[in-house]
Amino acid sequence: MFMKQYDTERGYFMLQQIFYRDVQGHIDHISWSDTKGWAQNQWDVINSAPTSAGDSVTLLTADTQHVFYRDSKGHINHICRSTSFGWYKNQWDVTAGKPAGVCGPPLFFLVGGNEQVFYDV
Repeated sequence: MFMKQYDTERGYFMLQQIFYRDVQGHIDHISWSDTKGWAQNQWDVINSAPTSAGDSVTLLTADTQHVFYRDSKGHINHICRSTSFGWYKNQWDVTAGKPAGVCGPPLFFLVGGNEQVFYDV
């Protein structure tokens, strides 16, 4: 999943990012910034979160990057990084009181400022 942020005052992209699942199931993040250059990290490792068993979906809101993915136990994992509150992780199906059993990749929507996740069981 590729994300980029455009600086309208400067007239070019100041940050470009890509997220992907590597062969070990880690959620890898590579970015390039006009001020910091290249960077690479693994979001699941940084946050002690489970590895991914499928494709991830990402979203960038005003100050927060979100990644959602299915783990090998069928849970929907959410990892986010915000300039306001830093790192955060949770499992949306567990938080919502739903049993594990997700079998496909999640779909993520932002509707009127509310985050919505849909998935197959």
